[in-house]
Amino acid sequence: MNPSTFEMAYADVSSEQRERLKAFRVDHPAKFLDVDGKRWRYIACGCGEKTLLFLAGAFLPADMWFYPITELEKSFRILAPDTNMLVGLSARQALDALPRLMDTEGVQKTSVIGLSAGGGMAQMLLQEYPERIDDLVLSHTGVIESQPETETQLRRLIWLVRLMPIALVRRVILKKTGGTLPVSSKWRQFHDAFFRESSAAISKDMVVSFLQNALQLRREYRYEPETITRWQGRTIILNSRDDLATMGSLDKLKQRFPGALVHLFEEGGHHTFMLYPEAYTAALKEFLNSVRGIEIQALTEAR
Repeated sequence: MNPSTFEMAYADVSSEQRERLKAFRVDHPAKFLDVDGKRWRYIACGCGEKTLLFLAGAFLPADMWFYPITELEKSFRILAPDTNMLVGLSARQALDALPRLMDTEGVQKTSVIGLSAGGGMAQMLLQEYPERIDDLVLSHTGVIESQPETETQLRRLIWLVRLMPIALVRRVILKKTGGTLPVSSKWRQFHDAFFRESSAAISKDMVVSFLQNALQLRREYRYEPETITRWQGRTIILNSRDDLATMGSLDKLKQRFPGALVHLFEEGGHHTFMLYPEAYTAALKEFLNSVRGIEIQALTEAR
């Protein structure tokens, strides 16, 4: 986005928030990984002995994480790719490419933070490469499973998306994931501007491909509880009490990760990471900086 377009898009946003995002984009230039003839964009930054791998939500660029990245990059190395959907990579292609991305950046093991669709990717990454994951943060996400009613719903959605104007498709996606924006959030206008900007990149083909991919994943994915049982890492589940998109899956997620900490935010819906970035980042920091084996009072109280 050129400077004048950016200023127009974020005209109603506070100057402090607007300048913070602008500075982030200047200070974190894109790098690219070639994957099956496509260039997958990602951010690599920070310093520290421990590396964090941030996996974005559906149709979102890596800078959706700009607030936590700027707060954490002085203590951690950070890798953050755009969602695979923006470049036309399937989940399978992305899953195979993530270890290569780590190798490219000289990273042997990482803590993975995945939100929404990125949380699904994080779960698959753990199943296939547990030896490369230290800790796991599953944020506002559900479980991958195959159910006849889910498959029927996905097929119906594919049909509907093909018929709907793309502008309507974008509005529906934002409404379904964003929900009702809380009045108490001082980031509401920023949130609206960011998602208007991001949704402009969504094409109808992207959405159809995403839904088809979700259908295929549910047929092919094989959950192996033994992998999680043998894995020595820690898990925390983050969600918000008003997240209509994923709170219904919380119990199933807890069953799959029986030793996980659970932290529930009071509000912010599916987009708490951006509507309340201070609280969201504080929860991440506390988990990542905690000593393995010692319970975290502030987090366990929210279980």
